[in-house]
This record gives sequence, structure tokens and C-alpha cells, in this order.
Amino acid sequence: EILSPTLFSQSVHNTAVGVYSVIAKNRAAATAIAAGANSFHIGLVSCYAFLQKHPQANVLYICADQLIPKAFSASIKEECRVYALAAVLNLRSQGRALQLSYENLKSETELAPPSQAVNFLKWFFSPQEQSAKIEGGGFVWNWTRC
Repeated sequence: EILSPTLFSQSVHNTAVGVYSVIAKNRAAATAIAAGANSFHIGLVSCYAFLQKHPQANVLYICADQLIPKAFSASIKEECRVYALAAVLNLRSQGRALQLSYENLKSETELAPPSQAVNFLKWFFSPQEQSAKIEGGGFVWNWTRC
């Protein structure tokens, strides 16, 4: 079918933040990231970049994924896990400080590992682990507690 402009405008990755901003009359900066398997980490990097420019600010970071419609699932190689995460991030916190680095994977497997966000949350809430390596999307993301 031909897609109308109205239906198309509701099908892009930044629809939710745009609609919310209109309803809430929120004129604050908002960014929607669509970076495939790396969306979780790229979103965090984007938050950190904003905080470097605005060190006294708070950033509400929301990351979520849902099941892929059956019509598209055959072309997607990564496993989809339904989750939602929301966190307030800032540079002033006396809470948990973390360090992130990354490196390119030498070779990427045919199937991407499960959600990077889910793997991060498992590590973050298991205090016995000092560091974690989360692979996917052509990268290894290295986390360390400071």
C-alpha cells in the first residue's frame, strides 16, 4: 500500500520523543538514536557528550526494544529481547562511577549476541564483577567500575 505522510511520520525511530515533547510542551533537547545492535552504547556516548558540554545538567536516558514484526524478522540477525531502561545520568553523582572503552571486533559472527543493554544491566547489578566485556555490532564494549 502507499504510505500516507501521517502514517509515515508515526513510523520513524524518533516518533515517541517527538510526540511526547508536543504533548508535554517540552522544549528541552532530545535525541533519538538508531544504531542497530550498538544503540544502547551509542546512546550512552551521546549522553556523555551532552554532559561534557553541560556539566551541571541531568540527562534522562531511555533505551528500549520490542519484538520485531514477523514481516521483518527474517532479515534481522540479532536476537530481540523486550526491555526498557530509564536512568538519570549526570557528572555530579557520588554514586557508581563507570569507565567505558571499546575496540573493533576482529571478525563478526553470523549471529549477533543478545541485547547489549540486557548484558550491561546483568553486569551492573552484579557487584562482584569489577569489569565486563560486551560484544556485538562489530565492537567489544569494555566496562570498568571506578
